[in-house]
Amino acid sequence: MSVAIDGVQTSDGRIAQLGIFDVQQVEVLKGPQALLFGKNNTAGVISIATADPTDGLEISGRTSYEFVGDESTTDVAISGPLSETFGARLAVRYRNLDGWLRNTARPIANPFYRAATGAPAGAAQLPGTTDTRPGDKEILARLTLKGEPSDNFTFRAKSFFARNKDAGPGTATQNIGPCTGATPRMYGIADPAADCVVDNRTTIGNLPAAISTTMRGGTADGSPYGKLTVLTQAIDLGWKLGAVSIDTTTG
Repeated sequence: MSVAIDGVQTSDGRIAQLGIFDVQQVEVLKGPQALLFGKNNTAGVISIATADPTDGLEISGRTSYEFVGDESTTDVAISGPLSETFGARLAVRYRNLDGWLRNTARPIANPFYRAATGAPAGAAQLPGTTDTRPGDKEILARLTLKGEPSDNFTFRAKSFFARNKDAGPGTATQNIGPCTGATPRMYGIADPAADCVVDNRTTIGNLPAAISTTMRGGTADGSPYGKLTVLTQAIDLGWKLGAVSIDTTTG
């Protein structure tokens, strides 16, 4: 099943997580949906339509807080006409998650270190973690322009931008096996700082600085991270030619 936002289909499921804000309508369409959404939609489509400009000035906002992860989310939207035939809408979301998992990784000797290989001495120790609550931050923005310049022509353009930065795999994952006694194994080595229980603990340690500083994009302290930047565009054009209508969607 694929996801279509404002008529533009994508097979990347991450776009659904980013795109569902300031929503007007969500449809779950049973497959196949090849006619309107392409051949890759035999299982169906989740079709998301975001809000359009309003006929009058509208300013709205909403904020929420989740206690377990200390996650705050704030949405703001401003919408209205710019002229008799032209309207605009700007919606922005900011989200900050401190983290619902507790990273218990601690410094240990690197079990894979072999001085004979020429590895730097600084790699002999795994440093543990500098972030005991790995979380993430993101900002989303969508600008919609909609107009009807003439009786037989309409257009709508939606530009979407998203930027997300997280603290690496420890933001949402936990190693709980395979287990050696009470501790799980990672790459065949027992992890002394972890447990084999489904709980709110994870162990994702930093890389030794002697290694991370040699890697493209590596951090000075070896801490893991992930970055995602998204920019999408959807343009709808419509013409009425007598009894015939022509509509196009470009993404």
